[in-house]
Amino acid sequence: ERCPPEILHHIFALACKDGGSTARSLSLVSRTISKKSTYSRLHSVACHGADQILSFARILDTRPPHLRVMRHLF
Repeated sequence: ERCPPEILHHIFALACKDGGSTARSLSLVSRTISKKSTYSRLHSVACHGADQILSFARILDTRPPHLRVMRHLF
């Protein structure tokens, strides 16, 4: 709670470059970490197969546009 949000965002952006597994883990740590990592969770996403692509599309539909920003989609 004492760490500035700008630093947390930078840390989360660096950590979420593995296709999504770190982002999923961050969302499960605590409510606070889940909320603060929301902007970085889609930094790098990997979908394998049609089922995952369709599930990911449904997830994107539920998020507001400013939370749909991603850098890498595999």
